[in-house]
Amino acid sequence: MMNINTRKTNGMVLGPLSRDPPPQIIIGDLTVERVSQFKLLGIIVSDKLKWNDNVANISLLQDEQAPALSQATETSKNVNE
Repeated sequence: MMNINTRKTNGMVLGPLSRDPPPQIIIGDLTVERVSQFKLLGIIVSDKLKWNDNVANISLLQDEQAPALSQATETSKNVNE
């Protein structure tokens, strides 16, 4: 039998049920936190099943890493000269 780690467990309501959500999920004496989005294997999944949040996150990561990539390109050009 598999044990559920309730500290790491989230619940999400998808589709038309989100307008009139079902009651909270309770495991033992703990209530499972209901979320509107979460990250799974590096992909942001939202209750709307849209890609907007995931694309925004990828764009943000790209903007943060762009200066390092640019510097690495310049360094490799200088080494090859």
